[in-house]
Amino acid sequence: MAQDVRPHRILVVDDDPLVCRAVERMFTPRGYQVTCARSAPEAVGVFTAQPYPVVITDLRLPGPDGLSLVEDLIALSPCTAFVMVTSSALVGRGRREGDRSIVSIIPKPWEDEDLYAAVDQARDLHDLRSSRDITPVREQILLLEDHEGDALMVQELLEDSGFAVRWVTRLRDALDVLRRDHHPIVLTDLALADARGLDCVIQIARASPHSATLVLSGLEDETLAAQAFRWGAEDYLVKGRFGAQELRRAMLFAAERKRAERRVSQLAHTDALTGLANRAAFMDRVRRAVAQARRNGTRLSLLYLDLDGFKGINDSLGHAAGDAVLQAFADRLVRGVRPYDVVGRLGGDEFAILLEDVRASADVEHVAQRLVDSMAPPVVIPEGNLNVATSIGIGTFPEGGDTPDALLADADAAMYAAKRSGRNRYCWSPRASRAA
Repeated sequence: MAQDVRPHRILVVDDDPLVCRAVERMFTPRGYQVTCARSAPEAVGVFTAQPYPVVITDLRLPGPDGLSLVEDLIALSPCTAFVMVTSSALVGRGRREGDRSIVSIIPKPWEDEDLYAAVDQARDLHDLRSSRDITPVREQILLLEDHEGDALMVQELLEDSGFAVRWVTRLRDALDVLRRDHHPIVLTDLALADARGLDCVIQIARASPHSATLVLSGLEDETLAAQAFRWGAEDYLVKGRFGAQELRRAMLFAAERKRAERRVSQLAHTDALTGLANRAAFMDRVRRAVAQARRNGTRLSLLYLDLDGFKGINDSLGHAAGDAVLQAFADRLVRGVRPYDVVGRLGGDEFAILLEDVRASADVEHVAQRLVDSMAPPVVIPEGNLNVATSIGIGTFPEGGDTPDALLADADAAMYAAKRSGRNRYCWSPRASRAA
């Protein structure tokens, strides 16, 4: 798509109309034309008509999230730069590794000077990319085919498609490539020298679960096609029965189905309010961590937290204010732990944190105290400034229980001990403290 964007245009993507009005208030006097979209699909429609040099987007949107939107819009206009403004607890994790199009991630509510600076930086990045006459990078797909004639046919069909084809002839080579580099689409035959039947589909899905897999087979077999779908393929095409247009369409649809599958999976494992792992996802991670700690002879700690006096906030100020406090609380928890520690919302105002490979009890105490201290600044909401505090219970494996449920119950009991001791503090479970 031609890069015919004008310099003073901003697309704002947020389901809260107040956000768009705030951006208009800030940037219209500075000569910007501000356009608003309430969802990712609406933004794609607006953007397709004419790209924008700068996009301000929330991370959490109805339907596809802000990160998926960045991927979609970059495919249309690689010069565009993005500013992410979000109240989500994922604000510290919003930038995907290698994604240089998101120039800044700003928490809500923002400081005007921060947003002005971020948009200026985004415009500079857009202008720099435009001056270099950047053209879209051809998306690389992986072709697993040991018949040279069939491989050449696929490469010819995709010659002018915008895709670059990486061709390998053996399954083990394909698996090595997928473990090193991400390929959004994999085309594979089922009859290979080092793999037969659906084994290649199964192993590709395990090695690269985010890749869309299309089977290109010489067999017109509906039973085999159904089995391929069951084991992870997004489509099944019979060689000699498709041309360039059919192959490209199948690849695009397969990629979109895989993307939708990831979004559904993300929603199933994510707490809608805070963006954290939900109870099911968190406990699944604890189960895996306990199994690994048992195998390796290591320790892990589980912190159980809730907000002191949260019911009073809901009762006096309403659930909207309560939700804003929970989001701020979740954000502070994420900021207070290591990037690879797992933070989950168990329900209501109850949260938990999994700390793996614990070397010393003092390290856990340092984390717990940092989280208690992080609640000191008041939470700013439209109703005013609120002082919040948290009580934390600490359980450890293996002393606190040899199952995830027992470990969680041990930490929960310790959290109530912290409340009985005066709140706004942490407390070890009796079994954990004896091991400290």
